[in-house]
Amino acid sequence: MASTAAVSQNAAVGIEPGAGVARVGTTAPSAKADFAQELARAEDVRFSAHAERRLVSRNLRLDEGQLAQIARATDQAAAKGARDSLLLMGDVALVVNVPNRTVVTALDPSRMQNGIVTNIDATVFVPTNDVAGSID
Repeated sequence: MASTAAVSQNAAVGIEPGAGVARVGTTAPSAKADFAQELARAEDVRFSAHAERRLVSRNLRLDEGQLAQIARATDQAAAKGARDSLLLMGDVALVVNVPNRTVVTALDPSRMQNGIVTNIDATVFVPTNDVAGSID
């Protein structure tokens, strides 16, 4: 069960309460509940505790549309065989572990000291019109 602090952080960044999991999309009813649950899990985009703290500290809120964009960008990276990808969304950069569908950190490109992101194998540019806020 998520702690009160974790639930507050999740709510602050627009992430559905519950262990840092943001649900994106819907699953059609299926005769096999296990398959439907597996399909729903495949659509999840999770945020590590570190990524949640970074988003909260920068007062960035992600709405359902932005979460859907992150999920689509993760799908695109997966289709190309990427494992760790940099998603560039306006004034925020997210590093995503693609196989686990987990956002592992959030970066502010304008505040990076050396402008280098290491340990990624792909970059996905996400349309900026889907980013409602920016990092201060």
